[in-house]
Amino acid sequence: MSLRSTLDFLLYDWLDAESLNQRERFADHSRETFDAVLDTCERIAREKYAPFNRTVTRRSRISTARKSSCRRPRTMRTRPLSNRE
Repeated sequence: MSLRSTLDFLLYDWLDAESLNQRERFADHSRETFDAVLDTCERIAREKYAPFNRTVTRRSRISTARKSSCRRPRTMRTRPLSNRE
């Protein structure tokens, strides 16, 4: 099951988002309107956010690999508890 089909199920079958059309505020909208908004959001996510997300993920993997190769063991630090009385 793809993410979009899951989203469609949640919106239309489980949450019954189409019933919003009965309200005055959403009377001009339909399932096609909702789908168009979701399509636009998906397009923006793919074009704008996905490339950046891949870059950040790649950089964090490199950074993590570098840190783990030169990490020194941590010593346990303790400090006295303050008196709470």
